[in-house]
Amino acid sequence: ENNVFKDTINISHNKFINRFYENRFIYMKNFNEWVKLTPVYPNMKVIFKQFDKSNIFISTSNRKATVERTLEYHKIDFECKNILDNTISLDKRIHIKIIKNNKNADYEDIIVIDDQVQNLVKVKDMGVKCFLAIWGYNNEEQRKEAKRHSIDLINEDKIEKFIYIN
Repeated sequence: ENNVFKDTINISHNKFINRFYENRFIYMKNFNEWVKLTPVYPNMKVIFKQFDKSNIFISTSNRKATVERTLEYHKIDFECKNILDNTISLDKRIHIKIIKNNKNADYEDIIVIDDQVQNLVKVKDMGVKCFLAIWGYNNEEQRKEAKRHSIDLINEDKIEKFIYIN
């Protein structure tokens, strides 16, 4: 479980995020050490192989180059032109509008999976389908917040069933 470390130190989400970014800066000086601490969804490679890569996007507050290196480290084949990073905007709503326009899609056709509930809350009213990834960097507090906003939780088993059904 990716939340084991955070849960064992028993601190608030905001304090955890602040400490995470302080330490990330230190680890980023040695990328190979840092990337070992940032696990990806275990079956991401398998799922990405099942779909047209042009329909999968990454919306991140990180830098595109960091995401590219992380994908490369984990040997995940991905169309890097579909990475929307912090140089475009830190606003996920803007990223979703870009995806909508790029794919000429309706908002209802866009599925957003994130491990931070606040990102989902910000975009839910656009009409996109939102899911909180419980394998990511969140805790029970965020999961309760997701439920209060009628955002479904999705685990590693459910995502595979969900994606194959849709």
